Amino acid sequence: MKQKRMFKKCIALMIVSLVMLTFLTSCKDSKDAVFTNKQYGDSGMKTISNSNFDHANGIVFNKLGFGFTLPQAMKDLSDSGNFSYVGSQYSIFFMYLSERISETENSNASEEEEMEALRNGIFQCFAILRIPAKDEDAEMELERINSLFPHVDPITTFGEDTYYFAYNDDYSKSSPTDADKSNIEKLLSASESLKNSICLFPAEIEKLSSDVNMNSFSTKTLSGDDFTQDNLAEYDLTMVNVWTTWCGPCVNEMPDLQKLYEMLPANVNMITICADANEESELAMEIMDELGCTFQTLYPNEQLEQSLLKEVTGYPTTIFFDRNGNIVGDPELGVPGRNPAENYLKMIEERLGDAGDEKGGTGK
Repeated sequence: MKQKRMFKKCIALMIVSLVMLTFLTSCKDSKDAVFTNKQYGDSGMKTISNSNFDHANGIVFNKLGFGFTLPQAMKDLSDSGNFSYVGSQYSIFFMYLSERISETENSNASEEEEMEALRNGIFQCFAILRIPAKDEDAEMELERINSLFPHVDPITTFGEDTYYFAYNDDYSKSSPTDADKSNIEKLLSASESLKNSICLFPAEIEKLSSDVNMNSFSTKTLSGDDFTQDNLAEYDLTMVNVWTTWCGPCVNEMPDLQKLYEMLPANVNMITICADANEESELAMEIMDELGCTFQTLYPNEQLEQSLLKEVTGYPTTIFFDRNGNIVGDPELGVPGRNPAENYLKMIEERLGDAGDEKGGTGK
């Protein structure tokens, strides 16, 4: 697999579209003096330090329950290609990208030299995260953050969610050049400004429109086969996992999806849709081949975009459909816990009873 290409995709910005909601008020947590907004709004929000949130320049992630404003030093390094951030289901990671990455890319370096530059050229600077209570996936994310950052400081607990700001002030292991050291020091000196710019609000619960369906479509699989709604009609229930090549958790769960696929009862099928397969078909096929995945993966054509994919705002997202292409139960956002195959199987068993009385699976 071309890890370099995957890395490039992984540092792409994940900006969640703002949604229209009502005006909000803010409240003060008297215990720790951290301000939390009672609801999201497109004006009037306060930061945790009780200053006005910069709506013109701020970045808001409704599904995560927080927003922030990049200090000027971070904006400058972002413009030069040395600073970026990437989102996951619970957090936003901020990273410094050494100039040696672009220098190696523009040279005649070997693949081994390129990968070495990638490994040593990334410095995880900061992270902002929201950890819901009693959420196994979130607990795993917090464990990961603690393994990456020496400082993981709670901001506040709001409802059942605890928010954290993590930072790393030891960049020696990344073998920085003098220019890198100067740039990283600028970032670290702006960390308090970044933290104080954070605004908190209740995370938007992931819901799909009732119009989401796979009633009528015709597309191709990565292997070139036709796939239509008629293929869904062969099973009582079809699990559809939507992923992208740049999504690390998506790729990491592929072996578990294959394990699940081999465990499915005869009247249930599992397929995936690679949301960026039209642009990254070669990479998508490399991922599937290298990880030994034998289930069918679909190209996202215009029909699927209109009936399904336009509603998907995070990856991976897993949705269940009956034989008529109607959605069954709630979608699953993210990788479900430490045993994905077993947890997906439980979801399937729960939804089979709601998938209608018609029977008749033919198996895989």
